[in-house]
Amino acid sequence: MNTKDLIRSPKSNVEFLSNVILTKQNVERINRTLEYLPTAKKGEILLDIGSYACMIPLFHNKDYKNIIAVTNVEWEEMNKNLENDNLRVIVKDMEKGRLPLKKESVDAVLLLEVLEHFSIDPMNCMVEINRVLKKNGILILTTPNAISKKIISRVLAGRNPIPEKFNGFNSDRHNRLYTPEEIKKLIKSSGLEVEKIKTFDVSNQYLVARLTACVCDLFNWTQGYRGDYILAKGVKKGKIIDRKPDWLYKDRERWKKGMV
Repeated sequence: MNTKDLIRSPKSNVEFLSNVILTKQNVERINRTLEYLPTAKKGEILLDIGSYACMIPLFHNKDYKNIIAVTNVEWEEMNKNLENDNLRVIVKDMEKGRLPLKKESVDAVLLLEVLEHFSIDPMNCMVEINRVLKKNGILILTTPNAISKKIISRVLAGRNPIPEKFNGFNSDRHNRLYTPEEIKKLIKSSGLEVEKIKTFDVSNQYLVARLTACVCDLFNWTQGYRGDYILAKGVKKGKIIDRKPDWLYKDRERWKKGMV
């Protein structure tokens, strides 16, 4: 069964994803995430930012028949091959400019494992999410957790907490990780209300990671936020509140003066 067949008949999604591109852990993470995506009502539109072609069939299980997939150049060819009457593909750098979409034209947005890859202006993406989302539309966001027990245990063991590797042809790696509290602030700055935020694991934890979690619990450091991934659900309530939060951006003029 090829990818086009899956678009029409998505019965073997997990098997396809596992065999073609994603590991079992990736599939588990995606399935957990999509539990928070409500089933679509007739005519509702889903915007998937940072879309992988092989994930599209999963959205059909949530009754989304109208999907807009935003992708980068590396995935352009695969996604374009899937384009049809119900699937539109947009190739766009979400850190620059606007999406070719009307204001308040989509009902739900997915931003799954994308935020951590931004290196220049992540709020540009959040501004666009606010602009195209309808009032009370939802955002589902996932990103690696900067304060997970796995990362802390690596530090305690004298290892690199985030051993990112270079691929030799682009900067597609994790450029900035976030904490759950930062994700809350990011969503609120974007004019959305945080409806749900949690963290979860998808991997088997080493003994030192489990011990780290116990220590964190003992001193009440966890607040339930030591899982591998952050999952947040936001609901649009109004306009952007803070285009460049000071906890996320340097002051450009002060930065220039400091470099003189």
